[in-house]
Amino acid sequence: MRGVLTQIALPVFSAHAGYCTGAHQIRCKNNRCMPLEFRCDGKNDCGDGTDEVDCASFTCSRGEFKCSNGHCIEEIYLCDGDDDCFDKSDEQPSNCPSGKRAV
Repeated sequence: MRGVLTQIALPVFSAHAGYCTGAHQIRCKNNRCMPLEFRCDGKNDCGDGTDEVDCASFTCSRGEFKCSNGHCIEEIYLCDGDDDCFDKSDEQPSNCPSGKRAV
C-alpha cells in the first residue's frame, strides 16, 4: 500500500519589495518582508536589524550585555568588531571587558 502525501501550505516570506501582504507583515529597511510577530523578539530576523529598532527594553540574563537600545547580547560578542547591538554600544571601549579592546 502506498502512502498518501499531503501538501501543507506554508507562508512564504519574500525578499522582494512588492510581496509584503498586508498588516500581518512588516517591511524591513532592506525591503524584506517579515511576519509581524518577528518584530521586537530580540532576534535580527530582517538581517539589517530594523525589526528590532524602537522596541521596549529587554531584561538581560546572566552572561548577557544590555545594549544602549535595550537589547541583550551574549557577553562573548562584546568588542568583537561586529555591531551586534545595532547601535554600536557593544563596540564602545568603555563596555569592553578587561583585556579585550574594541576592534
